[in-house]
Amino acid sequence: MNQKLKVILGSALIGGMLLTAGGAVFADSSTTASSGAEKPAIQTDDKMMRSGRGGGPMGIGMLGLMEPGGKAEVKDNMEDILKTLVEQGIITQETADKMTAYMEEKASERKAEMEKLKDMTEDERKAYFEQKKASGTDGKKDFMSEMVEAGILTQEQADSIKAYLEEQAQAKREAQQKERLDNLVSQGLITQDQEEKIMEYYKTQEEERKAEMEKIKNMTEDERKAYFEQKKESNSTAKPDPMQGLVEAGILTQDEADAINEYYQQQMKAKMEEAQAKRQEEIESQLDSLVSAGTITQEQKEKILAYLNEQEEARQAEMEKIKNMTEDERKAYFEEKKNSKSEKGTVADPLQELVDNGTLTQEQADAVAKALFQARRGGGSQQGAEKGSDE
Repeated sequence: MNQKLKVILGSALIGGMLLTAGGAVFADSSTTASSGAEKPAIQTDDKMMRSGRGGGPMGIGMLGLMEPGGKAEVKDNMEDILKTLVEQGIITQETADKMTAYMEEKASERKAEMEKLKDMTEDERKAYFEQKKASGTDGKKDFMSEMVEAGILTQEQADSIKAYLEEQAQAKREAQQKERLDNLVSQGLITQDQEEKIMEYYKTQEEERKAEMEKIKNMTEDERKAYFEQKKESNSTAKPDPMQGLVEAGILTQDEADAINEYYQQQMKAKMEEAQAKRQEEIESQLDSLVSAGTITQEQKEKILAYLNEQEEARQAEMEKIKNMTEDERKAYFEEKKNSKSEKGTVADPLQELVDNGTLTQEQADAVAKALFQARRGGGSQQGAEKGSDE
C-alpha cells in the first residue's frame, strides 16, 4: 500500500477495530448489562425511542432495524418500516402519513438547532445543553410518547409498535448470529454441536438481560446511575473478553476461543485495509480535482498528503499507548487531552496547522476540508471537490 497516505481509515483505525473484532459475533449476547449496558443490544425499551441530544429525533432509527446509509437510504428505510406497520394492521396509512410529517418536522427543528449551535463556543454549548436539561427539553424522552401526546398514536398503537419492532430486531439479530456461527463451522473453528450450544447460551443471556431491563426501566435517572456504578465497581476494570463466558460455560476451550479471536482479527484487518485503499483513492482524486480547478497547487497537494500521513502516524502511536489501558486510565487520559486542548488538527479545523504555517490560506483549507471530509458524509467525493473549488 502507498505509504505516503494512510489517513482516515489507516492502521490506527484498524488497530482500534482489532481490539474488539474477535468478539464481534459474541459481544451483544455473551454478557449481561454492565456499566456499558445502559445501551443494550436490543434497544426496544424507552431508550430506543428517545430523541437526539439536542432535542431533535434520532430519525427513523427510533423505529429500529436501521441500516447505515445516506439520506435517500434513510428515507427509503423509513417508508418501508411504516409500510410494514400498515400492512401488519398496527397503524393506518393516515397515521403513517402523520408520523412521517411529525418526524420531518422534528428533523427540521434539529437542523435549525444545529445551525444555532455550530457557531457557539464549547462553553456556550455546554451551558445551552445544561439549560435544556434543567428545563426538561433535552430530548431524553420516549419518542413514541411524544406522538401519543401529540395525538398521532394511541398508547395501544405505541405499545404494539414497540413490541413488533422488538420482535423483528430479535429475529434479525438471531439470523445474523447464526450466519456468523455457520461461517465458524464451515471454517472448522467450531462444531455444529457447539453452534447449537452457543445459540442456547445466547438465548439465556438475552432472557437475563430482559429481566434486568424490566428491573431498571422504572428506576429514576439517579437510581439507574447508582445501579450501574455499583455494577461497574463490582466488575474488573480490565476490558472484558466477550467470549470468556463461553469458555467458563464449557462450550469453548481457551484454545478455540483464541483461534476464533485470531480469525476475526484477520478478517477485520483485511476489510479495513480494503476500505483504506478505497479511501486513499478517493482522497487522491479529490485533491487532484482541486489542483485541476486551480484551488490548490500540486506542491500544496503533496504537503497536504504528508500532513495527513503525519497525523495518522500520531494516531497510530496513540492507539499503541492506550490499547492496554484500563477503562479508568483511558477515561483519565482523554479527559486530560480534552482539558489541555493542545492537539493540532481538530475535528472542527482539521487543517488548521497548515493554515498556521502558511501552507494553505484559510479559504483553501476550507475548500480542502469540504472536499475531503464534509463531501464524504454526503456521498459525493467529486461533487464535493467541485463545490469546494467553486466557493
